[in-house]
Amino acid sequence: MKQSPRHWRLVVGLASIVAAAIIGIVGYMKLSLEPSLNHQLPYLASAGMALILLSVFGASLVIADQLHTDDTRMEELAVAIQRLADSLAADVERPARTTGTSGG
Repeated sequence: MKQSPRHWRLVVGLASIVAAAIIGIVGYMKLSLEPSLNHQLPYLASAGMALILLSVFGASLVIADQLHTDDTRMEELAVAIQRLADSLAADVERPARTTGTSGG
């Protein structure tokens, strides 16, 4: 049976963001070395599009991983609250004590 990493979305998302940063740096270096605007446009188009796509893809995976982690924590919290409510149920349902003195 194959085991997948627990936070694969986070790992792939961060790798995509790192790849986008590398593409952005390399694209900028290529743009700065070209003196002519006609030669800069292909680098701008390809590196810019790859930068945007990888950044959006990576950010969406990081957010999806965070939402999954939040869902898991919410389920654990709900179970803990239910256990606490079950353990306190007997004390909460018990009638109030009377002191034997009347106020007045």
